[in-house]
Amino acid sequence: MRLVRYQADGRTGVGALLADGSVVATPWPDFEALLAEPDPFRAATALDLSDREPVAVRRLLAPVVNRAQVIGTGGNYADHAAEARTGGLVVAEPVFMPYLWGAVIGPQDDIVIPTADTQTDYEVELSVVIGRTARGLTEETAMDAVFGFTIVNDVSAREVMVRPGCLADLLPARVRGAPHPRSRPPPCQRRLAVRLHPGRPGAGHRA
Repeated sequence: MRLVRYQADGRTGVGALLADGSVVATPWPDFEALLAEPDPFRAATALDLSDREPVAVRRLLAPVVNRAQVIGTGGNYADHAAEARTGGLVVAEPVFMPYLWGAVIGPQDDIVIPTADTQTDYEVELSVVIGRTARGLTEETAMDAVFGFTIVNDVSAREVMVRPGCLADLLPARVRGAPHPRSRPPPCQRRLAVRLHPGRPGAGHRA
């Protein structure tokens, strides 16, 4: 079964994508409601879609919960690590990169390139959809937390990523009450420190 999140008639919902490309509604208004089911996978696959009318979809949305926490990883398999070594990068262990939820867009949305000289790159990625809170997973139990899979078009600014010690330096052009970002060193070149005052929990935190 292929599930989508759609927008139609001023509302959103979770739908099932049929073989002919049409979308039929499910009982869930969003993925939060679906994943709140005692067994989300069983609830989804148990649906009888034969008598449901197609929905007039205006827009397909990203198939995620609101403000989704998206974490990417690189160098997590042998071929990727070997590819990195050809560029002089030694990957001793996988690298994890969080994505801002506001950067997640739907399958038909436009990708906005910041400037004409941005070295934009894209990669097709397999995305694992986690369906429940889980801790202490092992290789044997990891799949118990997986609801399903989807495909991600991972678009990045390569000239930013290759800067030493900088995985992301994507800043807005201006921030109210702050200098223009170009008047300061990029964050990856700054030193951050936290000083805790002994005996005063939660007091005097500075960065």
